Amino acid sequence: MANQVVNYDGSITASPQQLVYPQTVADIQAILRDPVTYPSPVRAVGNYHSLTACASSQGTMVNMTKMAQVIAIDSTNLTFTAQAGMQIIDAANALRAQKLQMMLNIEIGNMTLGSANRSIHH
Repeated sequence: MANQVVNYDGSITASPQQLVYPQTVADIQAILRDPVTYPSPVRAVGNYHSLTACASSQGTMVNMTKMAQVIAIDSTNLTFTAQAGMQIIDAANALRAQKLQMMLNIEIGNMTLGSANRSIHH
């Protein structure tokens, strides 16, 4: 298959009709507005560091790794805002440069922020 995607340990394989790498919010909006080109189900994925097929799709997989920029670090309110494709290790390094760190030490450094969102907030 042209769009074969394999998770980090090779235990899950997906063959989406479309595999796209958006770089902007406008790119994501265009994907979601065009179900003919980008068939359902549409699922976001990062580095595919998963032990379940929750991000797999036979329709469209939206790989977020091209959207990995820091948006803001607010040291007064202790908030960090970044795009979903940023890896945890890169977020930690950005915070370290500001003499800050995450309250929670996540050992999986190549996991993306989008996949860790619930872990960090709960």
